[in-house]
This record gives sequence, C-alpha cells and structure tokens, in this order.
Amino acid sequence: MKTVRKILETDSDGNAHVEVPAGVRGTIEVTVSWRELAPAAPDEPLRQAKRAELELLAGALAEDPVVRPPQPVVETRLPVE
Repeated sequence: MKTVRKILETDSDGNAHVEVPAGVRGTIEVTVSWRELAPAAPDEPLRQAKRAELELLAGALAEDPVVRPPQPVVETRLPVE
C-alpha cells in the first residue's frame, strides 16, 4: 500500500480534484478521506508572537548565564611529515 498526502484548495463549487500518481497500469483501489483545515493565520501576528516568545526566553536566560565548563589542556604534537 502506498500513501500520498496532499493539501488541496477546493473550487468555487466546493469540489477538490485529486490526481493519484499510481505508477502502474491496471486496476487500483483508492481510498479518500478529508478534514477541513483552519484558515492560515496572517503572518504578522504569528511573527509578533514568536518575537515575544524569544524575548521572554532571552530574559529568562539573562540572570542565569550559560558558562562553558573548564576545558582540558590540548596536547601539542609534532607536525606530520
């Protein structure tokens, strides 16, 4: 069984037209199911919400700075000839 997932816009009559890339000649069985999706939100409010989220995160990290732990000394080796 192969699965193809597509998000389609309906036409003015509310019909969706689906092309199935079967890749075979002969008889195939096709099952169609659908659900309505919420309209896409405008980009600007989403962008503002993400910006506010990032500012909150930056504020949360301001008082607890991330400190790199001490690193061991790297040994010096002779160059390869």
